[in-house]
Amino acid sequence: MGGVLMNLRQLEYFLVLSEELNYHQAAERLFIAQPTLSVQMSNLQREIGQPLFLKVGRHIMLTNAGLILQSHARKILRQVRATKQALQPRSEPASIKIGLSGTHLLTPLLKTFQKINPHTSFTLRENTSASTLKQLLNAEINFGIAFLPIHNPAINYRYLFTDEIIAVTTKTGPYHTLENITLTQLTKVPLIVLDPQFAIRQTLDQLFLNQHLSPQYLVEVTSYSACISALSQLTGIALVTRSFFETQKAGHADLKVISVEEPGLKQALALVFPADIPPSPKTTILMDQIQKYYLTKEQPS
Repeated sequence: MGGVLMNLRQLEYFLVLSEELNYHQAAERLFIAQPTLSVQMSNLQREIGQPLFLKVGRHIMLTNAGLILQSHARKILRQVRATKQALQPRSEPASIKIGLSGTHLLTPLLKTFQKINPHTSFTLRENTSASTLKQLLNAEINFGIAFLPIHNPAINYRYLFTDEIIAVTTKTGPYHTLENITLTQLTKVPLIVLDPQFAIRQTLDQLFLNQHLSPQYLVEVTSYSACISALSQLTGIALVTRSFFETQKAGHADLKVISVEEPGLKQALALVFPADIPPSPKTTILMDQIQKYYLTKEQPS
């Protein structure tokens, strides 16, 4: 392995490929041609002297050497970004990029913040919590809102509030007389739920599994809004978060909330941001406002 000449670009390419495990998707994310990525990875593996990826059928997976390099590459690239940030004069980003599991979490606050900072724009990326954390580590967003727990030392977090999964149905459907429902009863109802990649869905799946229950998932969607849209066309119950429905109920007088009798359906949300790159003053102010809003809202009246 003597004379290794790997460079930062190769490490960046490698890290994206190690996350996507697909050359086509990684090349699209990097905005480069797939042959360019293949050549760079071949050069990197030749310079290191051992394979980083193993081809299994049509898929690739990381070798032990690849796993080691992935861990070190993340640290190296984070440190490079932190060093550049420390050496540059402190400047405010023209646009603050935020990753979150639903735009409803920030909609009530952005208008107020824009009044205070009229020249700052915002980019909201609706993601799963896992995608938000990945984008944070890759410096694709300034901060995010994600579900706890978070066990990555490269990410700091500040508690916001505890959300919960609720059941929603139409007031004219066959389940409109229900006021409460148990997990066991939910297995007898067609359910409209989020895709398994979402943290809140993973919590739901684990609870069913722990109680040896088999739910009837009628439709799986990629947003809370799609859950409600599907409910207007189908007979069943949609499982969404209370925080989302609270922002939507004014426009959906035809819907009814059914309380789910399961304490495990509650999950904490937090602001997440890089541990090694201090946020800009405007970003800090925005995070302070978000935390104050939710902590005040969660206080008993």
